Amino acid sequence: TFGLPNCVYEAPMGPVDETPLLLGIDVGTSEVKVVAVNAAGDTIRSAACAVSSTAWEPGFVEQQPEEWVEATTKAVREVMGSDGQSPLDGARVAGLALSGHMQDTILVTV
Repeated sequence: TFGLPNCVYEAPMGPVDETPLLLGIDVGTSEVKVVAVNAAGDTIRSAACAVSSTAWEPGFVEQQPEEWVEATTKAVREVMGSDGQSPLDGARVAGLALSGHMQDTILVTV
């Protein structure tokens, strides 16, 4: 494992092929996890980047959406290989699954 600060990257050993990939992104309460799997369900690469939380009052926790975006960007880049590892061809991504703790209202100012 290796990676950017606050990120963990894993690339299981095995041959790299050109079959379609499925990319999964989970924005969790403590980290963003990204995984690339092939059609057989084998993990090709995975990465996780931490996000911080602030408890400003008992029972209330706050996170910064900008951190979600930054952590997601870092993890996707690590999985796709723009971190200096052998890159995966983005054209191979045939599907995307998203998961997160998004039952809350997220207010954004533009």
